[in-house]
Amino acid sequence: MILARVCVSSDVFDILPTGELTIKRTALGLRQLVAFTNPGSFTFTKSSYPGLTRLRVRVVGGGGGGGGTAGFGSGGSTCSTGGGGGGYSESVLDAASLAASVPITVGSGGAGGVGGAAGANGGASSFGTVTANGGQGSPQAANNSATGATVAFGGYGAPVGTGQIAVAGGGSTSGFALNNFVSVAGNGGISGGGMGMGGAPNGPSNGTGYGGGGCGTATINGGGSGNGGNGANGAVLIELFF
Repeated sequence: MILARVCVSSDVFDILPTGELTIKRTALGLRQLVAFTNPGSFTFTKSSYPGLTRLRVRVVGGGGGGGGTAGFGSGGSTCSTGGGGGGYSESVLDAASLAASVPITVGSGGAGGVGGAAGANGGASSFGTVTANGGQGSPQAANNSATGATVAFGGYGAPVGTGQIAVAGGGSTSGFALNNFVSVAGNGGISGGGMGMGGAPNGPSNGTGYGGGGCGTATINGGGSGNGGNGANGAVLIELFF
């Protein structure tokens, strides 16, 4: 009789009382989530994850900033729309075809406009060639005079990026200055894939989650200036399969 001795990892294999060698179910499939949620540049190093077989990469661009409003004077009112939501992209990648190191970028949310200034654009996020664009910032506000209503038209969602799945960012809603005493700001856009919510006049004015657009602002009856909400930062989320 020939006997063999085999060394196996207890993290991956079980030895049954009968002597049979089996693979642990918990050793297969999704094992780890690596999240990059702070704006900046990073690197994913493949050798840091021995046994990696596949990656599911989800990328969200930063949300755009809402527009600000300047005091109109003479009893008039002003309004602005929110910033657009960041885009969303997703790919499943084979670890074997992945480079030894992959550059990562997390886009920041766009700052809301101060006073009569426009909101800033959100930054794009990426994992290698998988990219999600940032939402666009809201333009400057629209003013209402005593002679009629005006609209600050919404939109400004991020354009489609690149990936096996790629979704544009949601557009912001329009703002309305109807008369000297009625003025409503536009909501920020939802990020693609529903990863973040836009700011709202009756809620947090800043975008929330990942990639939500900042809310616009409004003033009435010659009121002072107002600032738009900030867009939420983007994210790169990596699910690791072994």
